[in-house]
Amino acid sequence: MMHWGILGDGAIGGLYAMSLYHAGYPVTLVMSNEFSQGQSFRQLTYENEQTHYQAELPIEQTTDHCDILLICTKSYQVLDALQTIHLTQNCELLTLHNGMGPQQKILNRYPDHSLWAGTTTHGAKRQSNHIIHHGSGITTIGRYPKNHHTAPCPTWLDDLNNALPEVIFDENIEIALWRKLAINCVINPLTAIDQCLNGELLSPSYQPVIRELCYEISQVANACQIPLSCGEIEQLVQQVCKQTAKNHSSMAQDVYYRRPTEIKLINGYIVEMAKRYNLDVPFNRHLVKNLTTGEF
Repeated sequence: MMHWGILGDGAIGGLYAMSLYHAGYPVTLVMSNEFSQGQSFRQLTYENEQTHYQAELPIEQTTDHCDILLICTKSYQVLDALQTIHLTQNCELLTLHNGMGPQQKILNRYPDHSLWAGTTTHGAKRQSNHIIHHGSGITTIGRYPKNHHTAPCPTWLDDLNNALPEVIFDENIEIALWRKLAINCVINPLTAIDQCLNGELLSPSYQPVIRELCYEISQVANACQIPLSCGEIEQLVQQVCKQTAKNHSSMAQDVYYRRPTEIKLINGYIVEMAKRYNLDVPFNRHLVKNLTTGEF
């Protein structure tokens, strides 16, 4: 039985920590003493429409007891968070955060560790130590980077499927990561700036800017050898907006609570890749500038 470490116990980290615990797997919250505030345990409560339970999860500053570390911090916190803990040599790494870029930085910083990347459509929010699971989804996981195509489906995938189904293994995880990035590039900044629900983006008034964003993203994706069309991205955005119509995006919540956003690793990643391939992405640049300066 795998021992799971969770780095970043926010909404998604807390969701996976509680789900794995409830399924009978050993779970440790891994964090620096600064974030744990000297605590050795943290009591969390899980709730969905059918279930309600509590757990007292141990906190450690090391992965000594962990076989795999699930990284659920904000994307801009990933490397800093990893550097504040003691990461043991044999611990595998699995990223599960928004944005692109940290995966390659982890590879560069920790080349001897097995790295897996994932994306999820589960919806959750955290209120104090209360984890509310308000939308079931699908988690997709694969070896990163894709040239590790000989890596078999990991045995611990069954753990995640038992705890929080459905989990899918993808031999080319970059495409799944780009799909999630494309969706986030549209929904997150628009709902953050207008402080609206995801479903409000289905209004006809938003369609022109959504179409322009999707076009820019598809151009950059294709330059990066990722087959994503403008129409496919539009369809994905519409689908997610319908499925999460009553939800506030994570970026909308960050802006509301005056927290830093992940804009530089979402739309900012599109802008960075566009520069590399001499592409013009004015709509993405505009969103990055506005959400970086707070002028909107």
